[in-house]
Amino acid sequence: MRSSLNTRGAPFWTPTDETARHTADPLVEVTFVDDEAIGIVASSPAALDKAIDVIVASLRSAFTAFNLHINWKKGKSEAMLRYRGRGAAKRLDARRSDRGLGIHIDDGNFLHIVGEYKHLGGLITASGSVAPEVTHRVSAAMSSYGPLSGRLFSAPPRCLRH
Repeated sequence: MRSSLNTRGAPFWTPTDETARHTADPLVEVTFVDDEAIGIVASSPAALDKAIDVIVASLRSAFTAFNLHINWKKGKSEAMLRYRGRGAAKRLDARRSDRGLGIHIDDGNFLHIVGEYKHLGGLITASGSVAPEVTHRVSAAMSSYGPLSGRLFSAPPRCLRH
């Protein structure tokens, strides 16, 4: 297992040159982060809203510290949200705006809330239902194997010689 610390015990992104360590803008060589999933469970819809605010602010701060920019566009960064308990419907309704259903980010961006997410061919839903996944897999199988099965099973029978 490779350590994230260099030989001096500092993080791998720490410059090794003494003068470079004192520059105002140290270079960071991380250029791409993909497929981050964060699960949040809270005791109430109000507590969940507070947790969302903390998580989003923490992510923005961490990414900014390493000069990474979050692509908040629909289809790039999305959230699945499920409120439960007293006030759940009211909290969800408060997330609706002219931009759709989502989470307003304090820098003016908007994180869209979706009901399902497709990852590596699998479908995950906010409701927890497996029905959309089953439908998706059946559809994928039929589009892949349907034409092949038609050629295999609908071909006229061959005459067998005895």
